[in-house]
Amino acid sequence: MKIYSKFKKGLVFEVHNSINKDSIKKLLEDVNAYEINVFQTLDWIYSSDEILKNNSIYLIIGRLNGKISYFLPIKKFFKFTDILYTYVNPLFSDYSLPYISKNIKLKNLKEYRLIIQESLKTICSPKFLFLRNQKDIFNFLSNKIPFGTYYYTNSYFLNFDKFELASSLNKKLKYYKKRISKEYPDYVILDYCKKINNKKPFDKDIEKIIELKNKQFLRTKTTKIIKSELWKNISSFKSSELSIYVSLIKINSIIVSGVICLLHNKIIFYLIPVYDNNFKKYSLGIFHLNHIINFAKENKLKGVDLTIGDEPYKLKFHTDKFKIFSSFYANKNYLKPILFFMIFSYKLLNKKILKFIFSKLKITNI
Repeated sequence: MKIYSKFKKGLVFEVHNSINKDSIKKLLEDVNAYEINVFQTLDWIYSSDEILKNNSIYLIIGRLNGKISYFLPIKKFFKFTDILYTYVNPLFSDYSLPYISKNIKLKNLKEYRLIIQESLKTICSPKFLFLRNQKDIFNFLSNKIPFGTYYYTNSYFLNFDKFELASSLNKKLKYYKKRISKEYPDYVILDYCKKINNKKPFDKDIEKIIELKNKQFLRTKTTKIIKSELWKNISSFKSSELSIYVSLIKINSIIVSGVICLLHNKIIFYLIPVYDNNFKKYSLGIFHLNHIINFAKENKLKGVDLTIGDEPYKLKFHTDKFKIFSSFYANKNYLKPILFFMIFSYKLLNKKILKFIFSKLKITNI
């Protein structure tokens, strides 16, 4: 089904819900790889769909004068309903916004919302879409955020061209290194990335990092449960536009700190950091991150995307800060009263509705 945009002349939307890697590649072959983020790559979309194994993904495409200028991969939010959708792989897609080409030239947040709403009309049945982690790359958000859009958190980026380590932090890092070297002189740091050093991470190491992360979730009373299949799948790619990067700190051959990252467009996306809680006093998290930054610099990468969240360590290392916002969207005009009720409830209850949803939602298959 094709929908002709009322917003931009020449823009035509269509939807695909039966996809494989070859079909996605064919659809997106004329998209500039340097314009998209790692969560918009065909390998990320395909890998997420393959792990889900239920073919529940809709890929909405928008062509402007025959060239793809918009795409949005979405999936069912809950297994038991076909009405509420979200961005593909909601647990790990830290940036859940559609790809929108620069030639569309959006002027404001109203136009951004409109283009998403119009693209959803390619799906005939009633649909709501909730996008939680939209990065304000167009700088639409001001101090006064429009009704229907909610500031969620921030994301942080470290650009090597602009970054200079603070002297006080440098002293702390030297102290951390001296302390761990003194007490554990046999500690080693290992880096695995096929695109950087042609080393493939071991599945057992990926599994151990995920195991430690799930233990961390239990300690913090988070109900999320994650599995290692997605990351092992990406690790097995022979040729891909993205690559997994795993970094480990081992003491007596045991992993005490591990990080799973993705590499795309010479940028490291820092996604799953964790350390053994028995070694908490050694500040392994910040010590390990500093190693990853130096490793990336040595290999002439552009920077490290620290992704979403306002953790204190990100404030020490970032050079750029972006607002992350949430929004609801609908594909039918008659759904708007319900949509406004959802938005109103969300605002009235100070985000408690969505916090409850995400606290109860256990994503066990990725």
